[in-house]
This record gives sequence, C-alpha cells and structure tokens, in this order.
Amino acid sequence: MKLEQIASKNILISANHEKEIYKDTHYIQVGDDIIDFSYSELKALHDVENELLDKNLVLSSIKGLVKGLITYKNEDGLTIYIKETTEYILVFSIGEYQPSLYKIYVESIFKKIE
Repeated sequence: MKLEQIASKNILISANHEKEIYKDTHYIQVGDDIIDFSYSELKALHDVENELLDKNLVLSSIKGLVKGLITYKNEDGLTIYIKETTEYILVFSIGEYQPSLYKIYVESIFKKIE
C-alpha cells in the first residue's frame, strides 16, 4: 500500500475545558468524507496494537514528531494518536497544551493509494 500525504499540521480544536476534548465526538471533513472520532476511540486504538503495518514509516514522515520510550509526541508534548479508515490514515495529537488549555491537532492525513 502506498500513501499520499494530503494534509499537514493544523489545529482542529482549542478549548478551555477538558470535556470538550476528552468527552465529545469530533468531526473532520476529508475530501467528500466526514470522519468522526472521539478521544476514547483513539485511546483504545492507541492502547491495543493496531494493524497499521507502516505505523513507524507514517509517523517518521511527519515533521516535528519525537519518539519517546512508549509513544510518539509532537513538539508541544502532546500524545500522537492514529485513526485508520478504509481510505485514509489520520494522525492526531491531543492533550493539555498549557494549564487549562487543551488542543487537538491534525498532524497529518494520508490517502491510501492502491
């Protein structure tokens, strides 16, 4: 499977309350598709080995990500999460940016090419 990067880092949500980040379902438009995700879904995917064979290749191609002992982080120290659909691989960073300031970034979006 080949991947084409179709989007790079962009802030999706900045909020003063963690509920807006960690409890709500979020939506992002990618091309003609609307993809939904929640923190709990991304966390579950993160905690269990997913079947993305090129995970390290995908993450290493995104500028500014740092591999820690257990997980990847962006340059702001936010944890990286991946959501894979049939057509796309979406890479997010989520967390508390400053005290009481929470953010979700879209780090990158890749389109799967057969």
